[in-house]
Amino acid sequence: PGPMRLVAQLNVQRSTERRPPQLVQSLQQPFDPRAFNFTRLRAGEVLLRLRGTGSAAPDPLLVAINASPLERGHVLLLP
Repeated sequence: PGPMRLVAQLNVQRSTERRPPQLVQSLQQPFDPRAFNFTRLRAGEVLLRLRGTGSAAPDPLLVAINASPLERGHVLLLP
């Protein structure tokens, strides 16, 4: 109801049921293709592609299924 029209939601189970995060030792650590990354999405996980119009339109944005959703209908927007 406020001027920003934002919604805050407490998800208590998020901290107890989440998978362990990957260890990040540095922001400059080398890319590990065996670890989780969004280049490994399966075709069935991509719900749709959003494309701009015009010749200078960037690569499409992907809307993908979230394997660890916070709420029903939670998806990922991947630039």
